[in-house]
This record gives sequence, structure tokens and C-alpha cells, in this order.
Amino acid sequence: MPWPDILNLIIGLPLAGYLLYAMGKEEINLKKRGQIFALISVVLIIGLCSYAFYLNFPTQAATIATVVIVGLAGVFVYNRKQEQKENKSEQ
Repeated sequence: MPWPDILNLIIGLPLAGYLLYAMGKEEINLKKRGQIFALISVVLIIGLCSYAFYLNFPTQAATIATVVIVGLAGVFVYNRKQEQKENKSEQ
């Protein structure tokens, strides 16, 4: 029995399982899209820092790299904590 059909049996509403299944797939697609944008931004920042280093601005290149890396790490930690709070509140 496919996954949406099992959800339909549990919930008892026609097509409810298909809607929930589609919503879950959309959330996964959004997360993939966010990871792709993060990868693109990291590559662009690496290029910017490399160019600044090439132009003999090593301090500025290091500052940009440090700020961006700390910022991205902060965003990922914040998002993970938000997801944990949401999961905890659902239980």
C-alpha cells in the first residue's frame, strides 16, 4: 500500500494523505533549494576573498571570510534550534 493511502486510512478523509505527502515533499524541496543557495553563496565568497587576496588585501580577505563563515554557521545553528523547538512543541 503506498504511503498516501496509509495516511488516508489513518486520517479518514479522502485525499488527505496525498495532500500531506505533497506538503512533505515540498518542504524537502525547499530545504534542498536552501542548501543549493548556501553552496552558491559560499563559492562566491571564496571567489571574492581569493580576488581580494590576489589584489594584496589579505586582511580584508580574511575578515570577509571570517564574518561570512561565522554568519553562515550561526544561521545553521539557529535553524537547527528552531526545528528542535518545533519538534518538541509538536510532541
